This record gives sequence, structure tokens and C-alpha cells, in this order.
Amino acid sequence: MSMTPRLIVCTEVFPPQIFGSSVLLWNLLRATAAEVEYLVLTSKPGVSAPGIVTVGKDLPGFLYRRDFKVGLSDIIRIFSVKFLSRKFLRIAKEYRPDAVVSVFPSDRFARMGHWLSSALGVPHAVYFHNLWDEVIRHAAVDPGYASDRYRFRLAREWEGVIVKACTSRYAVTEPMARFLSGKHGVPFLHVPHAFPPAPQEITVKDDRGKRDALDLLLPGSVYGMHVSSLRSLIELIGRRDNIRLTITTGQKREYLSSIGVYGSPNVIIEHFPGEDSFARRMQVADGCAVCLAGEGHSPEDVSVALPTRAVEALRFGKPLFVVAPEDSFLFRFVREEGIGIAVSPGATGEIHAAMDTFLDPVRREGFARNALRLFDRIFSSRHVGPLWVGLIRNLARRAV
Repeated sequence: MSMTPRLIVCTEVFPPQIFGSSVLLWNLLRATAAEVEYLVLTSKPGVSAPGIVTVGKDLPGFLYRRDFKVGLSDIIRIFSVKFLSRKFLRIAKEYRPDAVVSVFPSDRFARMGHWLSSALGVPHAVYFHNLWDEVIRHAAVDPGYASDRYRFRLAREWEGVIVKACTSRYAVTEPMARFLSGKHGVPFLHVPHAFPPAPQEITVKDDRGKRDALDLLLPGSVYGMHVSSLRSLIELIGRRDNIRLTITTGQKREYLSSIGVYGSPNVIIEHFPGEDSFARRMQVADGCAVCLAGEGHSPEDVSVALPTRAVEALRFGKPLFVVAPEDSFLFRFVREEGIGIAVSPGATGEIHAAMDTFLDPVRREGFARNALRLFDRIFSSRHVGPLWVGLIRNLARRAV
């Protein structure tokens, strides 16, 4: 192993694609690029930076469209792995890595990482940002996604093979690490979300004179994990004149409409404005709304997940207004840490009462102070970065 470990990272998504997983990974790599060299193999041309080289390759996009012979698109996706692996192998050999890390939830790129590490004779680790088998299994039950049955069979066959063949295994929350460790009978280590330290100008917002209105921000992409709870929240906000919800996303309005998410006089949908504008938008918000669905998504994944948007809100000292199942990690985490209010999706009366509580600026100030302290203690890259570098150095030392 060289003085600076050389790591290949296999991931389906990477900036400029805006997903929780890509944001999480970019933050972690950017914070540690001075101590680890990275080659990121991904599906589309991505962002590079000092110490981070990105190579994006894939089959033509029209082959993956769901209207391209329904069912065939996912079969093509499955069998594209060997094709992509061979295309990336030459690049990987020239790079001469010390280890490979694959990021879930990417079925293709996780298998590719498994195959590349074997071909190169270097250790392989997996990093779970979401569950794999459980999420695909839930989608495969839905007759509207019959083609996902191919991916489910793939997940059922390959997850255990990949996990047990790995040298090391990581998960983004402690409950996820425990769940996966119990499922596969091998140890998983907790590697939290990492964000740059909070900007120095971030302070707890003094709203003690503001009691008559509430401005909530919901940043990021909206997909199956969020939809049913978000729709419930939007419906209730529509009955309140003193609460506004702004959804800041890179997704198109047509897609949001197709899943039942619409704008209204007090539900504003904004196109993602860019990092600088987004930071300013987050600073002026009274809090961050985070929704996890009790239906329409894998209950196992919901129970162990911590959305990236929630951690980003903590970085800005923003209290969380959470609508999520009571048995979810997010629900318990918010209540136990005193960083906001958590209510279950079907509890209409409780959600209205929570909105009234959130209108109290003194309560929000307390939540905000706890949020900043918690972020600095757990999620700041000042702490997560050295943890990651230590794990990668240990992984690289085990090269065969």
C-alpha cells in the first residue's frame, strides 16, 4: 500500500446528480481527498476535484426507459453489469487501487465493485445508504412494477454473496448496521452522514417576536419513501393560513404531479436554486420538514433510515418537523435528541397540535440549539472524515 491509499468507489449516482446518496458520498470524499485518492466509477459524467477523479459510463439511456418494452429495460440493466465491468476494468488496472468500495442502493455498481475487486485482487467493502433486498422486494410486489421482479431475484441472489465476500461493511445509521449484521451474520460498522462544518455565520435564529406565521422548507428529491406522508402534510397545511411549505427540488413539476404532489397558495414548489442560494434559503426558514412514508415503501428501510436532508438541516441549526411512523429511527431520534417535533402520518390532530407548538419561537430556539450541538458531535466531517480515513487505511492494508 502506498502512503496515500488509492480507492475505487463504485456508485450509480454521483454529483451533479442530486440524490441523498450522491450528496452523502460527495461530502465524505471531498472531506478526505487530501488523505485518500479516489477514482469514482459511476453511470454518468460526474464532478471531479483535487484527489477525486470521476469516470462515467453506461449503455444508451433509451434502453432503460420503462416504455421501452416494459420489463426488458430492467433485464438489460441486469445484464449490463458484465459489459460495464469490462469497460471499467482497463481503467481500474491502470489506476492500481489498494481497495474497492461499492455503494448501495446500486444493484449494478455493487455487483461491478464485487467483480472488479476479485479481478484486481484487492479488498472490497460495501457502504449501505439504504437497504437493497428489502426495497426491491417491496417494489416487486406492486403489479405496476412487474419488471422489478427481475431486480428482486437479483437482489435476493447477490446481496448475501457480496456482503459475505467483503472484507469490511459499513452502514449509514446504527439501526441499519444492526439490521444488516443480524440478517447476514457478519459485522457492520456505522459510518454516519458527513457534512462540512456549519458555516461560522450560522447562529440560532432569534424569532422571539414572531408568533403568527411559520415558513417550513422541504429540500431534495421526493420519491417513494416520502410520498404518502408528504401528501398528508400538504393537505393539512392547505387548511392553515399561517404556515407555508416550500419544496426545493431538482425534479420536474410533471413528475411531482404524477405522484400527487401539487403546489398551492401556501405550498410553493421551487426548482433547486444552486448551493449558495439554497444555503441562504435554508438560513431564513423556520424549520425543515422531513417526511417518511408509512406505506408505499419498504417498512424495513423506513425503520432504519435517516434522510440526508434531515442532517443538512441540523448543519444550519434548523429544527425538524417530522412526519414519520412511530417505529422509525427518524421518529425516535428527533424526540430523544430534542431537535424538533415528530408525529405519525395518520394522526391529524397531533400534526395540527405540532404545528401550533412549532409556531412557538422559544420552543424552536431550543430545538435549534440542540440541532447545532448534535450536528457538531456526530455529523461534522471533522469527526466523520478521520473515522473514514482510518477505515480505508485498514481496508487497504489487507490487500492480497
